[in-house]
Amino acid sequence: MTSTIVSLSPELQSHYNITEAHSIKRGGQKIVFVVTKDGEKCVLKLFHDFGKRDIRELDIYEKFKHINGIPKILNVDDFKGDKVVFEEYIDGSSPHDIANSYAGDAEKIRTLVITITSILEPIWGDNKIHRDLKPNNIMIKTDGRPVVIDFGIAQDLQNSIHNSFYSE
Repeated sequence: MTSTIVSLSPELQSHYNITEAHSIKRGGQKIVFVVTKDGEKCVLKLFHDFGKRDIRELDIYEKFKHINGIPKILNVDDFKGDKVVFEEYIDGSSPHDIANSYAGDAEKIRTLVITITSILEPIWGDNKIHRDLKPNNIMIKTDGRPVVIDFGIAQDLQNSIHNSFYSE
């Protein structure tokens, strides 16, 4: 198995004033970096083949930006044929990483589930679903508040080929 080394080009770093790349995660349709830009930590999503799925992801972030439990989009730009998205960095841990702090505390778990549900409820009410809700796509901030991340494969049930299954 060959690994591919992925990094930000010096030209892209200079163009966006990125002084440090902290981590990288390669997804199906994008590469996600945690970077320091203009002195602030943020998430950089680099889309090589920006399409309908990616537009849907950004539309969800834009439409529901008033919800505290969803990251804010800071900037969307084009750079040399790629779509570049800067997103709020969420400082926290996944539920998997802090599971021990919830062990045996039914009320704490109940509160977490209710809070995550309240974050997603307006999105569900708009006939959209996350489709990849898992511990790695939930960040728990240091103050205990959850944030749902990565709407990359979200589905719009209203405009979906699968909609016919729900309307019968």
